[in-house]
Amino acid sequence: MASQDATYVPLRPRYLWLKLLVGLLVGLKLVSLLYVNVFTDEAYYWMWGQHPALSYYDHPPLNAWLLGLADQIFGRSVFALRSLNILTAAGTVWLFRICAKRLGGVDWERLFWRSLVIYFAAPAFGAYGTVGTSDHLLIFLTLVSGFFFISYFFAVQAGERGRLVDLYLGAAFLGICGLTKYNVAFMGLALVGTIVFSGKLRRLLLSPHLYLAAMLSIAIASPMLVWNAQNGFASFNYHLVGRHGPGFLQSLRFNGLIEFLATSIVALGPFLIWGMARFLATKTTDPLTQTVKGLAAWTFWISTIAFSAIALTAEAYFWWNLPAMILMMPLMGRHMGRIAFWGHVVLSMAVSVFYVISATIFPLLLLMDRPDTTRTRYYGWEQIEAPLRAAIALHHPDFVGSSRWEYASLAGFVLDDPDTVSIDPRPNQYHYWFDPAAHLGQKAVLITHSQNTQQATIDSQFDRVTLIEEIPVIRFGHKLGTYRLYLGEGFKPSW
Repeated sequence: MASQDATYVPLRPRYLWLKLLVGLLVGLKLVSLLYVNVFTDEAYYWMWGQHPALSYYDHPPLNAWLLGLADQIFGRSVFALRSLNILTAAGTVWLFRICAKRLGGVDWERLFWRSLVIYFAAPAFGAYGTVGTSDHLLIFLTLVSGFFFISYFFAVQAGERGRLVDLYLGAAFLGICGLTKYNVAFMGLALVGTIVFSGKLRRLLLSPHLYLAAMLSIAIASPMLVWNAQNGFASFNYHLVGRHGPGFLQSLRFNGLIEFLATSIVALGPFLIWGMARFLATKTTDPLTQTVKGLAAWTFWISTIAFSAIALTAEAYFWWNLPAMILMMPLMGRHMGRIAFWGHVVLSMAVSVFYVISATIFPLLLLMDRPDTTRTRYYGWEQIEAPLRAAIALHHPDFVGSSRWEYASLAGFVLDDPDTVSIDPRPNQYHYWFDPAAHLGQKAVLITHSQNTQQATIDSQFDRVTLIEEIPVIRFGHKLGTYRLYLGEGFKPSW
């Protein structure tokens, strides 16, 4: 019998099924990116990008700056609105590969491909994580910052001096996170906890480089700080007080906590929750894995406890807490067995497909006699451009706007017009662009949606309001909502 050739290479590539799954999940993510209806939040951030500033009322400025740049490169389009997601997804894949090579040993490819499938299968990171909001930026930048801090901490814990470039790069990306969303503060607290409660890292408290790195983070995030200082700390006040309804910190609402946890389970997948629990509970003797687990655990617990506490007394959303999980994700392929892995893939892909269909073709919950106010109000955005242009051509308004920032932004996006405005007297970013007193007595074309009309906001601020046109949004015989165009004459602002 002939001896087997030691250099024999199998015809089938290694981990073929895992690679095919990644391709399928990336394809689903691209479908979501290109075809999911435009969210009003996305249009709002697009509008920010048309008005460059140091920061903004609702969030720090990085997403707006980048959306403005994408708009200049690609023009106003859905692709431009979401193109940054392609870069952050590609960067995430690259970092997962580096982490797998460092932590996966000889068979690092198995860890890499399994973790990638788990990550992209989770609706929150996969199909849902394609919209043009700040969240995908913060998740990716948290991963980058954590990568450099972990590299530095690992060297210090091994008794080495550690590469200062890793420390300062971690701090630099932490500062960039600060230009993205305010919950970067939890990552900062996690770093403090990791250093203070680790005997081998505590000596860093005596190093001037730790404080210089902290100053670097603050310096990079300074545009947001300067804007707040110039505007009476309006954004800080909004997030700490203004955005929360009556009863905030005055009563407990356990249904709010249940909703926060339930939506988190659906968005991440119950099997992924199990995998994260195993990651946090499993002891390891590998020094690098211990370092990863240390910072990842601190980040997860501080953020999750904080948002759970907020959910007990005010509204909290699952996507606020996604950066808390990202440092675990490159190792998740090691902590989910065969049943959990395939359960996660099948169940989470079903949820993702359900979401994509509901956000592109028809809200499937309606077929079950269940309301879906989130998905239904995003339908019909492509129908409003022609009626709006016709109304503008006919009535020659002094300005175009809405009673809410959501639909002022959507109108601005479809018209490619950064001068549309919101006349809502409640604080929002439009208050920093629109001087109502300068438009006293003018006429306007206004757009509303049946879900959020705020008719009184329009009626009380014009001498005369006339309905121009109704634009029903109908899919497969179901009426999902109605846009309405009004002519308002004699503007008399109430703010």
